[in-house]
Amino acid sequence: MRLGTFLVGSLTLLVTLLQIGKVRASESLEAILQQCEEENLTPEVCKTLMVTNGYSANITVVTAVKQGTHKDVTDVFYYQVDLYVDYHGYVLGPQPDFTGVVSFPYIWQGDPARGKGTRRVGPWDCKGLSDVRCCAMIESDVWDQDINGNNLACRMEEAFYIDPVTKEQFGVYVNPVDMSINYLTADDLTALEERESSIRQDLISLIDSTLVNKNCPKATLQSIHATFLHSMRGVPQARAYPKYTKNAIRSMNRAGIIVVDATQDPDLQYALPLMKGVIEKVDKNGGLHPLGEGGYIVQQVGDSSTVSTVKVIGTLRGSLDLTRVVDAAVLLEERRNVVEILRERVGDSSTVSTVKVIGTLRGSLDLTRVVDAAVLCLTENPRDLSACADELEGLTVITVHPRSPDDPFYNQVVVPVDYRGSVLGAQPAYDGRVFYRFEWRGNAADGLGARHIGPWNCKDMSDVECCDLIQASVPDRDTKGNYIDCWFEESFYKDPFTKKMVKIFYNEASKTVSYPSTEEVEAFQAQEAANNAQLVKDIDTALHMTACPKQLLWAIYTKIRHAVRGNASVQKDPQKIRDALLSQTGTTIDVTQNVYLQTLLPKIVSALSSPLDPTIVSVSSSPLDRSSTSNGNGTIVVVVDENDNIIDVSRRQGSG
Repeated sequence: MRLGTFLVGSLTLLVTLLQIGKVRASESLEAILQQCEEENLTPEVCKTLMVTNGYSANITVVTAVKQGTHKDVTDVFYYQVDLYVDYHGYVLGPQPDFTGVVSFPYIWQGDPARGKGTRRVGPWDCKGLSDVRCCAMIESDVWDQDINGNNLACRMEEAFYIDPVTKEQFGVYVNPVDMSINYLTADDLTALEERESSIRQDLISLIDSTLVNKNCPKATLQSIHATFLHSMRGVPQARAYPKYTKNAIRSMNRAGIIVVDATQDPDLQYALPLMKGVIEKVDKNGGLHPLGEGGYIVQQVGDSSTVSTVKVIGTLRGSLDLTRVVDAAVLLEERRNVVEILRERVGDSSTVSTVKVIGTLRGSLDLTRVVDAAVLCLTENPRDLSACADELEGLTVITVHPRSPDDPFYNQVVVPVDYRGSVLGAQPAYDGRVFYRFEWRGNAADGLGARHIGPWNCKDMSDVECCDLIQASVPDRDTKGNYIDCWFEESFYKDPFTKKMVKIFYNEASKTVSYPSTEEVEAFQAQEAANNAQLVKDIDTALHMTACPKQLLWAIYTKIRHAVRGNASVQKDPQKIRDALLSQTGTTIDVTQNVYLQTLLPKIVSALSSPLDPTIVSVSSSPLDRSSTSNGNGTIVVVVDENDNIIDVSRRQGSG
């Protein structure tokens, strides 16, 4: 079977090579490398080209050593550092943090005869810098050529944010005034394309004049180099050419000259027309972001096998949740439109990546992606809440203080769950992993003593199942006589830029995290109300039983732990009920004579029977108190540090 797979793979490569039509035994290594870069060949095809031309010993010229793993990785453009930039040219860095930090994934194999030798290089802090300034800093830091004669270079890639729930990609940009990250809109792109179209035309004219310029200033080549890098960001076919203009600039620096006869420079005469050709193709296709029905397409020059499309969030007709749920017919039609546009531009590609913008193409906005006025006001006035009185009117405000080993709920592990009680884990991974941030100060008399506990893998578990797992792994009391306990806290998707919080749930069938519709949430809430009403009846029945089966009480305990999740007023009581059940021997319990159960169970009934107060402005220690988050107008969550300084503000939309 393995042999068959190998033969099929080799045949595919051979067919690809024959289609390229340039495989000749007399090909030089330099020509092969040039072909690999300019035709954007995959590393596998490039390696096969080298082997079939007798250069199997030279594979190292397209191989880099990965930092950390020290494994060899085939990468034709290994010498290029990826700069994730916005459409202005400001460096964002990789998502989701966008810290402006730029990293080089490989070991720089510097030529000992030309510089500092093999070493790790980077990372570089480019926050607040333009792509040109960042690249200049990187190239200045790593000035020596490597063992293959390559200089470290830069590649501009347009940054986007990936929604951790839906995996949708959204265009983003940085505000240079306050360095905040914002979502790219269709209006932004329309204005951008008008501006960049003019820049592309000017660049084409500059290239034409440079090709015939016998006294070409170095500044002209620098302008061509920088403008091409930014205006062709993310275009695979553009990766091979900036090194030619950069090498020409380096040659002028070494020679100490400020002008060059471009007509006699073979590299410039070779590369500039090819650079012009890429620009013209991008321009012909409507720029980097050609708007079409339902979206726009990027990185297209007419013959790429790697296609990226950017879709605007379209109409929300038929949608019950105006954050993300789109009518299926509309979505299908939009996908068809995108496919048709792709076929017109690049043929029928099988690789399509969708990046969205918040748009006005169909007059709709994704409410989750729009900055909230109350959040913005609190962020700008962290010490004067009265300044935001108008924005906060009608909202519930919760202040979340930092946890400590001495707070009332110190022994409770926060278990992030969805609104139905399935364990999610933390954003952005939502991998079901649960952590306890403190050391468990186990009582030495129990034999285990102080130690670190967790994490626990609760993927595909319910809240109660996860808590059972946690409690089974930590069986001993701590020095205060308390067992490990659980706090079930509803986990939301929190937009990192607008700070909007949106309900999510774990889909057991698909094993994915999704956004529910308003109807789904309301249906669940109605069912939960019915379940709680039945639970109250079951508790009332048990309270009057003289020989209540312990199995029945355990079932009631399980339902109680789920039903009161996040309610601080009774959050400690499920654990006390558990302790009471564990302390009883036999298969039945006389509940009428059990002081603990007669005290705790009526308290649970009261909590389940009382409507949550939607009007109070409450202050609660972390974890978040679900009992204070039911205001239909929304909830503002203010996170403060130990000195009550606001460190984060977010908003939940709608009812709890």
